Amino acid sequence: MVSAWSQEQGSTAPPPASFPSYPAGPPAAPAWRLMVSPYTLHFSHDPAHKEVYMVGLEHERPSGVVWGAAVFDNSFGQPSVFAFGGQR
Repeated sequence: MVSAWSQEQGSTAPPPASFPSYPAGPPAAPAWRLMVSPYTLHFSHDPAHKEVYMVGLEHERPSGVVWGAAVFDNSFGQPSVFAFGGQR
């Protein structure tokens, strides 16, 4: 699919979408998103790998500012936190 689109780069048609995506611009009203990961697929098997469960929250403002955090246990069972922020 991508190669067919890349040959027609002069075209105004968007490339074919294979995954759902966020809207092109920021939301008209503040938006909250809940992120949940009840299952993790490891690329290589290792008996030391544990199941990973994650829950997170994201907030996006009409100005395009995005921030959020996620709490999870990593592949070795260690509690972890990931926080992020930025603007799109």
